[in-house]
Amino acid sequence: MPFNFSGNHKSSLAKMGVVFDGDTFVVADGYGQTVTSTLPGNTIFVKNPVRSATGVWSVTLKETVNEIMDLDVVTLLPSGDYLSTQLNLTTVDSLHRLVLHWTFNVAGTPTDLPSSGSPQFVVFICYAETSNK
Repeated sequence: MPFNFSGNHKSSLAKMGVVFDGDTFVVADGYGQTVTSTLPGNTIFVKNPVRSATGVWSVTLKETVNEIMDLDVVTLLPSGDYLSTQLNLTTVDSLHRLVLHWTFNVAGTPTDLPSSGSPQFVVFICYAETSNK
């Protein structure tokens, strides 16, 4: 029996398999640009997120996803301050896996994580295979 869900994007009629997954990533290269975390074996992510430009990050999921019900990316900074997060359009890689993209910023300006204090950020996703494709 399907269940009805509503998330940030729209209401969905989902199959039984709803997945809630996420990881906390540590950025500890001294420049706020490289993730040094070791991913657990049961994570949804193929590998650690990567930075492609100032404040611009992406991460690839292991599975194909038809619909994201909720996606959150938040910073956990030593100073207690938080960078704003702009979620960008998702893309699909050559293996049909979803790639999530976001930008950390301050007042709309792309900003890297601080270079000291081992800043962290969390990527959380909730998704399901949908029956209303």
